[in-house]
Amino acid sequence: NFLYGSLILYGSVLNSLKNLALKVLKKLPPRNRDEIKKNSISAKEFAKHVELENKYYNDIDPNFSSQVFIRDDISGLITSKGNLLIGKDTRIPISRVQALLQHEIGTHVLTYHNGKSQPFRQLYCGLAGYDELQEGLAVLSEYFVDGMSSHRLRILAARVMAGHYLLDGASFIDTYRKLNRDFGF
Repeated sequence: NFLYGSLILYGSVLNSLKNLALKVLKKLPPRNRDEIKKNSISAKEFAKHVELENKYYNDIDPNFSSQVFIRDDISGLITSKGNLLIGKDTRIPISRVQALLQHEIGTHVLTYHNGKSQPFRQLYCGLAGYDELQEGLAVLSEYFVDGMSSHRLRILAARVMAGHYLLDGASFIDTYRKLNRDFGF
């Protein structure tokens, strides 16, 4: 069902996008796992950065309210109803802190807050095409704060290839193996 929901939302992978993703994956080397662990901060440390970012926006607009929660029932980062949820075991590379703040808070949380402030309340939960637009803006905001590292580009390219493989009939395991063997994930 996830595959078909994604097809409805995003459509299929265009050949031009697949070819670009392949070029990125072939040109940029994989990152070393030890390097990631060594140069990263904990969920708790990242939450402090989020609180400072939230305070910045609250100083601009006292109606802005967003909280950060560290949870053990999720992995990574997710926004929900204008709040940021961080998986308790999440590690954030120091080089990605500003990019993730702008992705999650500067795009997703602010869009929710702005939409909720409008008379047409539908804007805070999203209209047709909302997800693609939100993710596009969020990745663009990463770029604007110089957060488009080679590792991030590889992840985005790998997502394109994963979509391509799944649409081509590969199983989840086959897709994982291809990303692992062919591209070092």
